[in-house]
Amino acid sequence: MSPRPKNEITKEEEALIAKVKEGDEYAFSKLMANYKQRIYGCCFRRLRDEESAEEAAIEIFTKAFFNIGQLKENKKFISWLFTIAYHHCMDRLKKKRGKEERGEDLLVEDFPDPPSQGPSPEDRILEQEKQNIVQRIVQREINNLKPRYREIILLIHYDHLSLQEAAEVLHIGINAAKTRKHRAIEKLNENLKPFQEILRT
Repeated sequence: MSPRPKNEITKEEEALIAKVKEGDEYAFSKLMANYKQRIYGCCFRRLRDEESAEEAAIEIFTKAFFNIGQLKENKKFISWLFTIAYHHCMDRLKKKRGKEERGEDLLVEDFPDPPSQGPSPEDRILEQEKQNIVQRIVQREINNLKPRYREIILLIHYDHLSLQEAAEVLHIGINAAKTRKHRAIEKLNENLKPFQEILRT
């Protein structure tokens, strides 16, 4: 899993947002470049298809451009953008599958990290194979969680949002988010007990 990116907005991004609110498309393209990979990742983890994820990301940024005037001064840009992304993906899934329960049967995906330097190529291959096995086990068990628990895990540990930001995306209070995260981790740990030997090696 990639290192957690910083979610605090920079002075440069504040200036870009101000320009976008005035209709500056060039400023928006620069702002979009800062978040393109993260929004694509958010879409891909939920839609499970590269083409669909790319289409959804474009649609999300289009929504963001035309609705950025609704971004309040006290609202963090990252929370606002991921709220659009999350609900857009859920709406796409609902339309595609025709199911009432949003987010059902999703598969967690992650992007591989660049190989680190140091160990021999053989050791790196063995280590990567072990990591792939562990990752598949963890991803499967996250996928088996109820949607309410799966999404809090995805938003915090895969989309790299803070607890407060995840709560805003899900339209729940911070205490509810804490409780949901705690229960999700408890349930995930319980589901992973049969694989403890593999996870420790």
